[in-house]
Amino acid sequence: MAELSTCRKVYVAIKDNSIIGTASLDKDTIYTVFIDIKQHNKGIGRQLIHYIEQIAIDSGITLLKLPSSITGQKFYENLGYHAVDVVESEVYGRDIIMIKNLIKD
Repeated sequence: MAELSTCRKVYVAIKDNSIIGTASLDKDTIYTVFIDIKQHNKGIGRQLIHYIEQIAIDSGITLLKLPSSITGQKFYENLGYHAVDVVESEVYGRDIIMIKNLIKD
């Protein structure tokens, strides 16, 4: 994974010198998780999220949140996130706000 930005941290997954996935972290919030459609169901998104979660843990963050579409909700639930709110926006449509506690009980 490579780091591209200094404000919001953007992480990329690379295969054969091509970017196949991206995700970003801004403090305690994950944004813009995108995986090349040809790379779906290969674990790239899971690896990218786990990588970001480890960075968050190393930074002292104990709870991560993210906005999800309805199509991405199941993916995040499978990674341990759960919905806590729904936000409507004229610009972005409906976002499902999801959180995950990074501290193991």
